[in-house]
Amino acid sequence: MLNHSETLEPKPVLDNALRDLRTAIGDYEVVKIDSTGLYCSVLNIWSDLAGNIEVYTKIEDAMAEKRRMMGQIAPIDLSMGDPVRQRYDPLNWVKNIPDDNSVHPGAFILDRSKSLLSLLEGIQL
Repeated sequence: MLNHSETLEPKPVLDNALRDLRTAIGDYEVVKIDSTGLYCSVLNIWSDLAGNIEVYTKIEDAMAEKRRMMGQIAPIDLSMGDPVRQRYDPLNWVKNIPDDNSVHPGAFILDRSKSLLSLLEGIQL
C-alpha cells in the first residue's frame, strides 16, 4: 500500500507539512495540545515527508548542508551520534531529551519542532 504522500507532487507535500507543523506548534503554545500531542503531530508530519522521496531527498540534502557548515566551524564528533539528525529528525528526539531535569521535555520538543520548521522553510522545490 502506498503512503498518500508518495502519490502527490513534492510541493504540496512540503506545503502541507509546513502548514501542519505551524498549526501544531501554535496549538502547543496556546495549550490546545500537550507535548505528547505536539510530538505525535510532528511524527505524523515526518512520516508524510519521508513518504515522498523527492521531499525526503531535499531534507537529507539540507541536513547534509548543515553538517558541512558545522564541520567548517569545528570537527563534528559523531561518537554520540549525528548532531544534525538529533536536532531535525523527530525519530531521534525522545532518546536525546536530557534526563537531568535541566530542560522540560515539552520545551525540548517545542525547540526541536521549531528547528525542523526552520529547516523545512529553507527547502526549495
